[in-house]
Amino acid sequence: MRGRRPAGWAAALAALAAGLAALPASPPPPAVPAVAVTAGHGQPVPADWVPPLDSVASLRLSLRAPAGPAEAPLPLYTTHPDHRPTIAVVLDLLLGSRLAPGAAVASPKGPVLQIALRRGEPVAVQPAGDCPGFSSESGHGFACPPSPSDVILRRGDGRQVRLFNPQMAAWLQEGWREHVPTGEPALLDREAAIALAREQSRLPGWQASFVDAYPVERPGEIEVRRAWLLEAELPAGQRIRLVLDALTGEVLRLVQLEAME
Repeated sequence: MRGRRPAGWAAALAALAAGLAALPASPPPPAVPAVAVTAGHGQPVPADWVPPLDSVASLRLSLRAPAGPAEAPLPLYTTHPDHRPTIAVVLDLLLGSRLAPGAAVASPKGPVLQIALRRGEPVAVQPAGDCPGFSSESGHGFACPPSPSDVILRRGDGRQVRLFNPQMAAWLQEGWREHVPTGEPALLDREAAIALAREQSRLPGWQASFVDAYPVERPGEIEVRRAWLLEAELPAGQRIRLVLDALTGEVLRLVQLEAME
């Protein structure tokens, strides 16, 4: 009859189950550890782990504790002439790091420094967590305090590493206040705008005028920026027109105009 199992089916199935139960249990798959680099501690951090200044677009420090508009650190841009020295100082501090032993675990109580690149994923730096032996009776509410000497570097490829760098750790906690402005951002003045224009072309005769509302086309929208409109004349009579974001120094437009007949 269709569907009828052969004699002895139940006994064979029971024997198979008993045999499987007698086999040693397979070990569980290993947990995927946090990506970290700890080998070679005490060695200088590889230079290619810290981006050079010309590959950086901006730097932004985010505080863990809420801060009002007057106290929050402002973003810094490499296109802004007043911001470049501070960004260079931070990169130099980071280059002075050494690989440190210990878990590459950041403290949730520390600020986060985001270094955005012109190409690729951003780099992040934050205080490392100093995690002593866990002794909370409740098992809740414990957070590793920031280390006074170590920081965590998170590269764009996801790798994290614990670094020994007391100066960088101190800068993240309070030292940034000497370098990073807070409050209302200041606009580029005329002299700074002309200096940026001369980085594009060494022409001596740049003329600058301020535009309070310059439209910038973005995918799906139009942004309005405060900008500097600069023009200079080439030896053959053509003119160069350059538009700079008055807040960041970003080049919004650069065109060459034909000479007037």
